[in-house]
Amino acid sequence: MALRAKKEKLMDILDRIESLMQENEVSKKSFLESIGHGRSAWSDWRSGRTSTYNDCLDKIADYFDVTTDYLLGRAEVSVPPELNDVQVAFSGGAADGLEQGDIEMLLALARNMQKKNLEK
Repeated sequence: MALRAKKEKLMDILDRIESLMQENEVSKKSFLESIGHGRSAWSDWRSGRTSTYNDCLDKIADYFDVTTDYLLGRAEVSVPPELNDVQVAFSGGAADGLEQGDIEMLLALARNMQKKNLEK
């Protein structure tokens, strides 16, 4: 892979991670600590000095409750298939009579339960 293409792929992955941090209101420090990296890891990744994030893509995906394919740019949908099943369960009639806020609250509960199960 050419150096430029490799650097663009790196930026895509890190851009997705950064976007997830913003969406989830997570600081870089908190995120890095939770996946076992120090504060300097982010700047090392951005500069290309190291790519240790490759070794923990599963941890990163679990942390943000997304698929590794999403992180790698292979999928545009960020939620894991299991969560898609939860979303489908609340669409197509199963959620009739529920307000959108109630559905979102149930989805958030499902996400939290799933995250707790992954931490076990």
